[in-house]
Amino acid sequence: MRHWRSRRTSSYIYFGGVSGGGCCPDGVPKWGVSAKVRPEPCLLALRKTLGLYANICLANLASGSLLCYSPLHPEIANGVDMIIVRDLIRGAYFGAQKITCAAVQIALAANPPLEIHSIDNVNVLASSRLWRKVVTETLTKEYPQLKLHHHHLHSAAMVMVSKPSKLNGVILTEKLFGDMLASFSSICFFGWSPRTTFKQL
Repeated sequence: MRHWRSRRTSSYIYFGGVSGGGCCPDGVPKWGVSAKVRPEPCLLALRKTLGLYANICLANLASGSLLCYSPLHPEIANGVDMIIVRDLIRGAYFGAQKITCAAVQIALAANPPLEIHSIDNVNVLASSRLWRKVVTETLTKEYPQLKLHHHHLHSAAMVMVSKPSKLNGVILTEKLFGDMLASFSSICFFGWSPRTTFKQL
């Protein structure tokens, strides 16, 4: 309890990864689907209790010397510079407007402002149709100076391996899609810098 209270009053919290875990002596994964104790509840409790809703992941090559280590051809990976912003705790129904405003703040902090790429699955999910509606209304009414592009999740994934620089700017999406794209980008563009989660920007 003492450590939990200190986290609630701290300005920053450093949290390591929770995947993996190795195997038990009988060869069963330590954190398999049937495990009675798993690490994720602690992470989820931190997010909920502290109101940490905006997750930021950078996807770029810190140096041109890293181009040869990307699984993509150097001419494809060169010049990639994305900031993936995803909602963590509210979901598409309740968090779209708030996470959109967070992405806007990041976009406006650059000179010139960054373009915003909203990722959804509007052709399948009703929640994505609401997501697109809220994002579009928020940007067109309150921030008309920003360029907004909509992408389906699958086409965005294809662009990320064929012409990734087309997605340069701020990638805005909900939790699951953002987690997939951030993990994908870490393989392609060494977006391995620790992800940052904010209560407010």
